[in-house]
Amino acid sequence: MEIAILSPCLLKAEKEDSQKELEHYKKLEDLIRILFQFTKLKFEYYRRAPYEGYKMDIPNYQHNLTLNNLVTVNIYSVIQKMMIRDYVVDLDGIPPATKVTDFKLPDGDMTEAFLSYINFSKNKKPLLFIGEENFNIPRPIHFSEEDNFEIDASTLATIELSNILSTCLNDKLDVEDIFPRKFLCSKYNDYVKKKIETDKLDSNGSIALFQQLGALVAEYNCYEKDNYLSKKNSTKDKLRTVYKKTIGKESYLSFDVESGGFEVFNHNFEHLGQYNFNCQLVKPPSPHTHRLYR
Repeated sequence: MEIAILSPCLLKAEKEDSQKELEHYKKLEDLIRILFQFTKLKFEYYRRAPYEGYKMDIPNYQHNLTLNNLVTVNIYSVIQKMMIRDYVVDLDGIPPATKVTDFKLPDGDMTEAFLSYINFSKNKKPLLFIGEENFNIPRPIHFSEEDNFEIDASTLATIELSNILSTCLNDKLDVEDIFPRKFLCSKYNDYVKKKIETDKLDSNGSIALFQQLGALVAEYNCYEKDNYLSKKNSTKDKLRTVYKKTIGKESYLSFDVESGGFEVFNHNFEHLGQYNFNCQLVKPPSPHTHRLYR
């Protein structure tokens, strides 16, 4: 999976007010920056692509015109650096794919070209980045043409809650950092708090949420579950999941399933403090009260 596709629903900005436009721009800029710096993903050039000309056709901000210049400098220019320039995709004779799921897209030539490009790309296993109005539809997204097919999709523009990015991340990271890819986890703590409050999760629901996010943080930051240490450090009343770092300096995460959060230990099993889902230190080291048994 090395081809990235930007959905028109992601790029199209709602023409409400300058603040909404600024929020949209920041999310898009952040997304493109992450793709450029931390993934192996590339873009293909095709006719009527949003980045086909000398600037982006969309987003086109109406209330905050300065943002359009920033799109050119900080988004369009970065996309150009990620472009595959060995060929141009020819969509002549490629019919648009039909949406099977309730996938909302703006009307227009750009969307028609996008759907033809989806049809063209279906065997390349691309990764589609979608906007918030489509976050609740089932993924992968289903399309059809001569036959039915699926396209993997990511909600990274706001927050990605699956491991779908794992296969396309590059190796440009500080392997000695406790959390080498903490940039992917910067929104998880707020998400957990909001999810528990909004959905009124009980203890079991909260634990399930903690386990989902805990496993995801560990995977993205190059940790694997250590079954022996997990069993060794769990009791009947307190379940612990222990992860071991697979690159760089050896370290361990002991995940507290009941309360959420990571107790971090170095290669000598010395306590380094407690970290939250954002990979931020929230409690200092307490080696006398926090131990990892081996």
